[in-house]
Amino acid sequence: MKTKKLKKLISDAMNKANENSGKYYAEKVAIEDNNNNMLFTESDEEVKKKTRNLIIRLLEHRDEIQFNCSETSMNLHSEIHKSTSTSNKFNTSYFHLEIIKGVGFIFNCNEKKILLKDELLYDDIKPKIKDIFGKINLNNFDKMYLSIMKDTGMARESNLDELLSDVFT
Repeated sequence: MKTKKLKKLISDAMNKANENSGKYYAEKVAIEDNNNNMLFTESDEEVKKKTRNLIIRLLEHRDEIQFNCSETSMNLHSEIHKSTSTSNKFNTSYFHLEIIKGVGFIFNCNEKKILLKDELLYDDIKPKIKDIFGKINLNNFDKMYLSIMKDTGMARESNLDELLSDVFT
C-alpha cells in the first residue's frame, strides 16, 4: 500500500515539474537574452569578414579540431601542444569558438576572451560547412584507400587487373 502511494506522489511531482519546466525555460531564455545584449559588443563589417575567413580556415583543418553543431550553436575547439626549444616542456595553446545562432560568437584563445554580435554568422556558415567537410571526406577517403591498397599489397593486384582489363576490352 505504501509503495502505491509513494509511486503516485512521485508521478504527480514529475507531472508538475514537466508542466512548469516550459515556463522556467522561457524565463531563463529571456534572462539570458538580456544578459547577452549587455555582454556582446557590436562588430563591424571588417571583423565579420575576418571572422568568417578564420572559421572557414579552421574548418579546413577538421581532422585537427573538435567540431560540434546543434540547432542553436556550433563549437570549434582545439589544444595544440608544442615543444619549447629550451626545455623538454610542452607549451599548450588552445582556442574555443562558439557561434550562437541569432546572437554572435564567443572566442577564447590563450586566456583571452571576446564576445561579439553577428546575428547572421550561424546561418551564413552552416551551408559552407557541408561543402568543406564534403571535400575533406573525399580527400581523406582517397588517402585512406591508397594507403590500404599499398600497405596490403592489393594495389599491385588492382593495377594488374586494370591493365589486363584494358588489354582485353
